[in-house]
Amino acid sequence: DSLIAGEALSLLVTCLQLRSQQLASFYNLPCVADFIIDILLGSPSAEIRRAACDQLYTLSQTDTSAHPDVQKPNQFLLGVILTAQLPLWSPTSIMRGVNQRLLSQCMEYFDLRCQLLDDLTTSEMEQLRISPATMLEDEITWLDNFEPNRTAECETSEADNILLAGHLRLIKT
Repeated sequence: DSLIAGEALSLLVTCLQLRSQQLASFYNLPCVADFIIDILLGSPSAEIRRAACDQLYTLSQTDTSAHPDVQKPNQFLLGVILTAQLPLWSPTSIMRGVNQRLLSQCMEYFDLRCQLLDDLTTSEMEQLRISPATMLEDEITWLDNFEPNRTAECETSEADNILLAGHLRLIKT
């Protein structure tokens, strides 16, 4: 199943790259933002999440200069990622159900977010109203307020470690 999902995603990205003039149609599909977040963060399969991260990054590199009316894929993907309502900035990792699962599956989300932010030029940051200083302040505030879930051996949980690693990578970016 993971292999099929990865290949299907690869096919989708290849089709979008070959027909970059159709990207706007893809962007406007119902629930496309939910699909992106679900496959990147919600899949229980690490293989699918990794394939999603890699393929979405590949999509972000698609050249749309021949179609100036089409939003660049990196800007679209960043818009989706930056506006998604996720529990990854909660001051505690003690959660239930789906939210707890998302915390332990967030590595690929942070990987893609950092890669997309890394590729932005200063003018693109201004255009997208992204302030690195504000993002850094938000991350420092989150770190100050975060209370890890300790195990009986006084170690942090795996979900906490993954979440902290993602936030630290975001700060580094």
